[in-house]
Amino acid sequence: CIVRFKLNHVCSHLSSSLSLQKRAKGQYLFFQVCEHLNLLEKDYFGLSFKDNAEQRCWLDPTKEIKRQIYSQWQFAFSVKFYPLDPSQLTEDITRYLLCLQLRQDIASGRLPCSFVTHALLGSYTLQAELGDHDPEEHRLDYISDFQFAPNQTKELEEKVVELHKSHRSDCSNPASVCLIVSHTHLLTSVPALKELNVSETQSPRCVMMITGLLSADGTS
Repeated sequence: CIVRFKLNHVCSHLSSSLSLQKRAKGQYLFFQVCEHLNLLEKDYFGLSFKDNAEQRCWLDPTKEIKRQIYSQWQFAFSVKFYPLDPSQLTEDITRYLLCLQLRQDIASGRLPCSFVTHALLGSYTLQAELGDHDPEEHRLDYISDFQFAPNQTKELEEKVVELHKSHRSDCSNPASVCLIVSHTHLLTSVPALKELNVSETQSPRCVMMITGLLSADGTS
């Protein structure tokens, strides 16, 4: 059979298809997608799909795909765990995909941030995408194609530009690493990527880290 998969992020859209055996397990499809992306550091990622109740579920790599999903076979490639020490990542593609995911979480409001944090992370985004600020190339409207926050204001954009001007390229500490490190620190203080209902009166916000679940009160 033919399976279609997609990679959807703020700044990236990828659709492709491949052939699978009817009894193929989730791991086979996941490895095929990783190979397509030239991704070696696989542990942080996974494939998800929507069940009949429109709830997002992770594809179990140990089970046959056809026993997990009964509707249209459409999957999203997403970050499953965030690294505790992003500086230890070895592949550019890994950092890039992590950056895309966290930028989506921040821009959509899924990960709430203060004005200052939005501005800082936005400036790292510009640095990662555009490099050092160049007054000849980067005119007043050069950030108009970027979204940093759900309700982006002119004041925020001006602050992002101001901080972008202060950054300088450093091969030993690329902007993508700064962005992920800042995001990881943010997660440890305001995790808000996944809500788990534990009772009718409680719904603490938790985030998936490589070591497990981190709750909003800092416990794991």
